[in-house]
Amino acid sequence: MSSSHRYGAGIIACLLLPSCALDTIRLDRATALGEAGRAATTRTRTVLADVRTVNRDVLIELAAMDSNCGLPNPVVRTGPRQPAEMLCVRGAPKPALVMRHWRQRDFAPSLAVIDGISAYLGAVDAIIGRKPADLAGEAAEAEATLRTIGDSVAAIAGTPALPVPSADQTDAISKSLALLGEIMDEAGRVDDLRTLETARDQRRFLETLTALDRICKEAVANLKGQLLNQRTVLAFQLKAIPDTDVPARRAVATRLMATIDQYEATPELAAALRQAIRAFGISHAEYHDLLFNDQAQLTRAERRRRAHIAQARVLGALGGLAAIIKAF
Repeated sequence: MSSSHRYGAGIIACLLLPSCALDTIRLDRATALGEAGRAATTRTRTVLADVRTVNRDVLIELAAMDSNCGLPNPVVRTGPRQPAEMLCVRGAPKPALVMRHWRQRDFAPSLAVIDGISAYLGAVDAIIGRKPADLAGEAAEAEATLRTIGDSVAAIAGTPALPVPSADQTDAISKSLALLGEIMDEAGRVDDLRTLETARDQRRFLETLTALDRICKEAVANLKGQLLNQRTVLAFQLKAIPDTDVPARRAVATRLMATIDQYEATPELAAALRQAIRAFGISHAEYHDLLFNDQAQLTRAERRRRAHIAQARVLGALGGLAAIIKAF
């Protein structure tokens, strides 16, 4: 078979692939999955970090205000207190509250769930973002090697050297191979994504999503508790500053107001976290469905994009075929 027939057959085979444009949509959904997943996990990490930060600030403020508030777990009076009495007490008399110091290890189980999701998303990103194969470059390199060998053999045998392809021939082949490479690369990525998804238990994924939702709810509740503690401590601190010390009162009042604002915004924070996790779940369901089902429902935008890609590839393939026939 001649070179023109070989490349022409390759392009025609490309045109007969019904899912080549659909694979692009699959990769688009994989990208959207990564974005939705990272939004949910990043928000959750931020809230957990805020819990620890506010907890640390409260403990430091207590220790700065009252020498009885020993770190890392000061014991705060909760019953009636005389004006001259200290805010904290030594030991653990009743009624009193031991302020908990949140350590990094306390967040380890929650972070392990988030890290597991991040590892999965990282694997998806690695498949999507890997460098595509350069068929045109590989073909050119192989052709150059074969030509060198052929020229050497011809010189020894005293026969004519191989003809050098024209610029038009080289350009036509390169464009055709680039199109084939693009489609083959997409199909390979989709196959790898299927392998990755098959290796994961889908029921386990739903359980992980439920765990992430529970982590967020607990994190917001803990944050509210820590902000309430901070609000109480700053209010106590503000009350102890003389009215004449306006700069000091202003500084503490500013922090108190910021704490109040953050506390009052926790319902919106909880709603945003719920929405992020819900969006992640929907994105994964849509991604998983299309990954294994050619008949999965596409959005209107996806249908338009698929049609545009298919049309562009058909025109490109026909143009490449015409160029090859003309060149050869």
